[in-house]
Amino acid sequence: MGRRVWTVVFPEGTHTVKLEHGWFSGRRSIWVDGKALELPRGARQVLVDRGSEHPFTLYGHRLLVRIRPSGMKFTYDLVVDGRSVETGELVATPPSVPPGATAEEVARAQIVQGYTRMRQSIRSWGIALLVLGAIHFIGRGFLSTSWGALLILVALASFYFREAAMFVVYATSLAWAAIGNLLGGTTGWSLFALVQLFLSFQTFKEFRAFRAIQAAFEQLSPEETQGEQATRRAARFFPWGSLLLGLMASGGSVIFLGTLVYAMMQGAAEVPQGAGGRLAFILDLGVLGVAVGLGSLLSGFRGKTISGIGIATSLVPMLLVLAIFLL
Repeated sequence: MGRRVWTVVFPEGTHTVKLEHGWFSGRRSIWVDGKALELPRGARQVLVDRGSEHPFTLYGHRLLVRIRPSGMKFTYDLVVDGRSVETGELVATPPSVPPGATAEEVARAQIVQGYTRMRQSIRSWGIALLVLGAIHFIGRGFLSTSWGALLILVALASFYFREAAMFVVYATSLAWAAIGNLLGGTTGWSLFALVQLFLSFQTFKEFRAFRAIQAAFEQLSPEETQGEQATRRAARFFPWGSLLLGLMASGGSVIFLGTLVYAMMQGAAEVPQGAGGRLAFILDLGVLGVAVGLGSLLSGFRGKTISGIGIATSLVPMLLVLAIFLL
């Protein structure tokens, strides 16, 4: 936990600014003269903390609390009217907060900053998932290549659908990975599953925060967005994508079961070679279908019926695997 307290003296009086920053939780809390400063939703950064800037005004003075990553730790600074309290040096005014900004202008700037932070976070997810997917292929035999393929697919989607709905996809994928590790039975993987469940919960909270920021950003005029442009690609593709993935997953499940039944009728004593890999691929399609469908429903996209059918059909292979495990 990082803490910092600054005292600033204005003609109007002496004031105290206090910052608390959770290194692992990503939570930020700022108090001005003991009163909590309302931060925009989405200010919390859980998985990858790239730092942040929090502007506000006090008796006509422009203040900025700055959190910057520095190796394995963070540095903190308070900027008052363009001058650092820590170093006394002039600091460039962030372009999103014009000099003499009103409270409304600061609020709009925070929305733009939050939206930019969301897109940066999605990009970080995409890079991390690409690396993890590649590791799964390199470690084939120990790690699942079908899950690696799903991670790479989600990673590529992160560079196209840079919207809040992607955080539902991340959270759902993490939750299913945790369920798989819990069913694995070993103590090490079970403990790792608890970490995954925690990260899934935190990622879902990020979705809720970023969804609000994205909705507010979409209400701003082009002049107020400072060059950033909102995209609505997920609203067009997620409902139908969920349905397509669900149909592929449920259809694959029927074919898989039919193949097993036919092999048994032919007197096969063992499961056909490669059946486990095919089932894993079908299962991963179902997981992705559920994730995309939930992202569509929770984001309030049109086509709720289509998304619902997509989720229902995507659950077929997941329920099949759970039934096989329990039996």
